[in-house]
Amino acid sequence: MSVGHYSGQRLSYDGHLATVRYIGTVKHQKGDWLGVEWDEPSRGKHDGSHGGCRYFTCLSRHSTAGSFVRPSRPSDQPLSFLDALKKKYASNDNAEAIGKGENIRISGKTVEEVGFEKKRQELAVLENLKVAVLDGMCIAGLGCSPQEGDTVQEWHLPSVEAPGNNSQAMAITLLDLSRNLLEKWVDVASICHSMQALRTLKVDGNRLRDLNCTLYGKETLRSFQRVTELSLDNTLLLWDQIVELTASFESLNTLSLASNGLGVENMLSDLRTFTLTTLDLSSNVFTSLVHITCLSSLPKLTTLSLRSNPLIELQSPAKFPALRKLDVAFTDIPNLASLDPIPTVFPSLTNLLTKSTPLMNHESASLHTVARLPGIIELNYEDITPEKRLNAELFYLGFVAKQLAEAPNRWNEKAILDEHPRYKALCELHGEPAIVKKKADEDEAGTLRARVTEFTFYITDSDLTKAQQQARDIQNQTQHQRHKPNISPTEATNPTQKSEETIPPTSPQPKPQTPISTPKLLQKTKLLPRTIDIYRLKGIVSALFSIPFLSFKLIWETDEFDPAAGEDEGGWSVSEDESDEVEIVTRKEGNYDRRRWVRREVELVDGTREVGFWVEGVGARIRVELR
Repeated sequence: MSVGHYSGQRLSYDGHLATVRYIGTVKHQKGDWLGVEWDEPSRGKHDGSHGGCRYFTCLSRHSTAGSFVRPSRPSDQPLSFLDALKKKYASNDNAEAIGKGENIRISGKTVEEVGFEKKRQELAVLENLKVAVLDGMCIAGLGCSPQEGDTVQEWHLPSVEAPGNNSQAMAITLLDLSRNLLEKWVDVASICHSMQALRTLKVDGNRLRDLNCTLYGKETLRSFQRVTELSLDNTLLLWDQIVELTASFESLNTLSLASNGLGVENMLSDLRTFTLTTLDLSSNVFTSLVHITCLSSLPKLTTLSLRSNPLIELQSPAKFPALRKLDVAFTDIPNLASLDPIPTVFPSLTNLLTKSTPLMNHESASLHTVARLPGIIELNYEDITPEKRLNAELFYLGFVAKQLAEAPNRWNEKAILDEHPRYKALCELHGEPAIVKKKADEDEAGTLRARVTEFTFYITDSDLTKAQQQARDIQNQTQHQRHKPNISPTEATNPTQKSEETIPPTSPQPKPQTPISTPKLLQKTKLLPRTIDIYRLKGIVSALFSIPFLSFKLIWETDEFDPAAGEDEGGWSVSEDESDEVEIVTRKEGNYDRRRWVRREVELVDGTREVGFWVEGVGARIRVELR
């Protein structure tokens, strides 16, 4: 058996941290071996199983976190907290600037020792230190290298006293002990014992095998009572261990528990840190909010990060009434419908992060998200202004209305509405869209009905009068040219001479003044196949209204609306990819400002293209407009 090593021991090999999980022999190998779990899983070769035999189990559950090393392999020398602190912050340059002072007293006793002047200078520098970042310095304990069975009395950080003064506690407010060789929570408590100003503590990347501090009384844990921020990232602690450990932090506001493998089992125990407002659970293995229902008991929790979890749904039997900020970026949230439980589960939510999720692959995902969630005011770090919300909600209404319009008759429209629970509320707010069926049923595909469109042509009475007058003028001019006598050569050379047969020009008649009024519309309906070309369509319209073929153009009034020019500056466009997808349909009784929106119109350009190239659906409204 290897001497000096024990299970749970922290070691560092060339700066790479590992934890001893096994000590003993390995099949088909000579001598003793140390089975270690590397903090960096990629450095290992297996998961503790070798040659068909399991020797140990890795906490990280990574397939290559474990390997075997010889006990004789040299490891990095561990440092005490004081040595690491002096090494980084109490350099000779800093110490030389400190003058001589009075005798130093430790724990109430005056100490006189050769060379203690240098210690005085070092401690004077450390006394004013506010931020101590000591990550990755192989710290194993407070004053010396830890040994199995050490007691807390050996680990208290000595206070510095001068004659006639009270104890001078260290002024550190932020302490970072990440990625060190700490094994016991009591070691951390002993280091923090004299730091009454401590507010932020980071213990990321340590592997604590013993969390018991109760043997040493409440005095040991008093330094944690003022800490407001605690980070335990990548410590691989179990949830019940975290609950036990954080119970000593009575003022805790922010807790980070990233990369701990949480979510494999349900977290049943409630945190007892009722002052907690921010919780980071990123990079764990949560797939559902069911695993974190215990967090609903935190009355002040306002910010929750579930970033980089394999999260696939946001349904939860519990509510988080105080939560305002939710981060689900880099998760597996599949679609926009997955957001629908948010108003129920997080009724106070105002800020949401959904970047790099499958739902963001949906066209116009941001517009859908804003429309589905009435309470959010910031999405992916972008403020939701009233104009952006109006744009998103009108777009969403049009999107749902288009689905209803294009749904075959055999589809259950209730199922579509169930997929969009906010649709009815938006109809009450902005007006219900007019649903016009646009496509024939699949059962009718290939039939004549599936290939025809009911065209409604309309023209104003004034335009019709003008067009018909043009037709009469053209007819009169044609008849006049047909009956006009031949002009003699003399008259041709002398245009001032008038032939007796020449009809004198008529003076223009003044047009009667008509009062301004709403124009009357004349419309005609005709069922036509979409395979005819535009020329033939215009010929049909010309015959319907008795107007010249070349005197008018045809304008298709779609069921889509666009923002009026200049109205959407600085906001989102109706379609994020600038496509021609249907966005807004006509409202029956809308109470929104119609000046901000204009109907999208398409001119049916004269040519041989089929009508179906421009127009789709079973119905189309065409405006006949004079050129």
